[in-house]
Amino acid sequence: MTTDRLSGRKTLKVDGFLEEFEKDDIKSRVDIVSLFNQFGVRLTAKGKGFAGKCPWHEDKDPSLSVDREKGLYHCFGCGESGDVFALVEKVKGVGFREALKFLKAEAGSLPPSGSVGKRALPKTEPAPTEQAKDDHPEITLSTVTEHYHRRFCESSQARAYL
Repeated sequence: MTTDRLSGRKTLKVDGFLEEFEKDDIKSRVDIVSLFNQFGVRLTAKGKGFAGKCPWHEDKDPSLSVDREKGLYHCFGCGESGDVFALVEKVKGVGFREALKFLKAEAGSLPPSGSVGKRALPKTEPAPTEQAKDDHPEITLSTVTEHYHRRFCESSQARAYL
């Protein structure tokens, strides 16, 4: 909580929260297995997960494990691990903001750009624009609240828990 200099009212800063919300939304919409395939890493089904040769070190036997449900990967040979954001950052050699932009396009939130073949996944809800975030934080917060309320109503497990 911070105090607004002009009105003296206490305001809640939600920038980091909104970024996490956007990350979770993108993680749920981008398939990590398809992303590895797009980057030229062949994965084969192995039990509940997928296995493949790690692109970050010489690999004779597959040491890379990918969990589609959790959206995570881990290499038992070199220790490299992460989610879709870490994967894009590492493979493309970009920072978080560029990885976020790439994954938004991958998820269908932005129009695709560049020569990389994109696939559009079904949209769940458009992400709030930067303009809306800066001009009307209460609108963005209500969007977040509506999203979680809708998710709660759709989940019989959540309702049973309460």
